[in-house]
Parts: sequence; C-alpha cells; structure tokens
Amino acid sequence: MPSPLTKLRHRLCWQLYSPSHRWTQFRTRGRPFTIVSNNCWGAEIYTELKLPYSTPFVGLFVLPPCYLKLLSDLRGYLKQPLRFVGESGYGEVESARRQRNWIYPIALLGDVEIHFLHYKSEAEAADKWARRLARIHWDHLFFKFCDYQLPTTAELQAFDRLDLPRKVLFTAQPQPSLKCAISPPTLWAPPTAALHLPDGLTLYRVCKGFFNVGDWLRGDTGRPGLLQSTLTKGWLNEFYPRADSAPATPSHGLDQLCQRRLTQT
Repeated sequence: MPSPLTKLRHRLCWQLYSPSHRWTQFRTRGRPFTIVSNNCWGAEIYTELKLPYSTPFVGLFVLPPCYLKLLSDLRGYLKQPLRFVGESGYGEVESARRQRNWIYPIALLGDVEIHFLHYKSEAEAADKWARRLARIHWDHLFFKFCDYQLPTTAELQAFDRLDLPRKVLFTAQPQPSLKCAISPPTLWAPPTAALHLPDGLTLYRVCKGFFNVGDWLRGDTGRPGLLQSTLTKGWLNEFYPRADSAPATPSHGLDQLCQRRLTQT
C-alpha cells in the first residue's frame, strides 16, 4: 500500500500536470488542436478539458501496420469514405473477436483498417466519424503512438522517421535511439520489465507522471521537468504490473497477435 507521502505526491502531480488544471487551460486557450492517436489516449484530453472532439480518433484503435500507413498520407486516407467490413484482415484479431463474441464495427479507409471498439453500430460509427472529421484543425496537429499492441522495432523506427510535427512515442522501455520516444522512469529492469504500456485510457492517467500534456499542447516536448520528476518518483510503480505476476499481452484481447509480433524483428 502506498505511503501517505506517496499519495500526496501523486495528488499534487495529478493536479499540476492535468490538462484541466487552470494554468494549463490558460496556456492552451485559443489554441485549437487535433490529436491523431492509435487508440483512446488522445480522446481523454478532450474529455478532461471538456472540449468537443476535434478528431475522429475517438473510441477506436488502429493496429501498428495500418496506423503507419495512415500517417504516411493522412489527408489522402481521410478523404476516403469508410467502407465497413464483416471481419478483420488480421487473422489473430478476428479469431479473438469470435472466441470472445466481441461485436463492434470494423471499417476500411482504403487499405487501412479501423476498429470502432466502443461503438454499437456501423451507423453510429459513421455518423460520429464524419462529424469529428469535419472538426480537424489541419494547421495544429499532434500525433501519438505507443507500444501497447507490441509494434516491431522497425515500426517504432518508422514512426520516429515520419516528418510529423509535435509527435510523441510512448514505450515501456527506454528507446534512446528514437528521438520522439518517452518512457516511464521507474519501470522494473529485466527480467521483470513490462513488455508494453497499458491501454490508451490507463496510459493517459499514468503518463502524467512522466509526460507534461499541457506543455506538449503548447508545442513543447512534454518531457517532465525536475519538479514533476520529483513529485512522481516511486508512485508510477503502483500502476504497472510486474511481468512475472501479470500477463504481458494487451488487455483488450489481441493476445495471439501480440504473441506473434513478439517474434518479429
């Protein structure tokens, strides 16, 4: 159980480095933005700031190969209409969906597959996608990627090489060769190190310990300063299960896919 001091530091960090903090709101006021994310992480920022979603990337996920294709020509792909399909082109994903009876819409933008995980119907997904697509601020884009679905080293490197403004890559383990990569400072060292970060919602909650969302929205790197690092020292471990006591595969069930990708280079 965390100590009272740890709880106090946690609360201070949460208040100081949350986008909803009034100082952050003041600094980002009048700066409309669009966050392109491979999962629900970006949507949480709009929710906390009580802003309308200025991005269609809400309540969905895009697997690494498709996400990188999407980013290679974002405007071109987003001009294409959604074409809903009955099953995923990723065999492991489709197998997991059928085994667990997960029913949610899947659509294609050209050859990019989008999983509308938190939508009940194709009609709902199409309607909200279109409305939010119209709100994109093309002159103020932010891009986020993470290792939740175990992208290969080549895919992480490909994201790092993309000529995109204001991008961030969250990884469970330090990636010093990748300029845009940020990782928690307090994860366990091998052999009990986490193989990947948590899902988008959980990652958003815990990243306040090692990423300054408000500064990132202002155009800075988002890397924590001394005060933020000091306040969060130690408490991040509460959020990360040890690899020897918890499964190392994503909780949304893409277990087979991720096990396969672990073997890829």
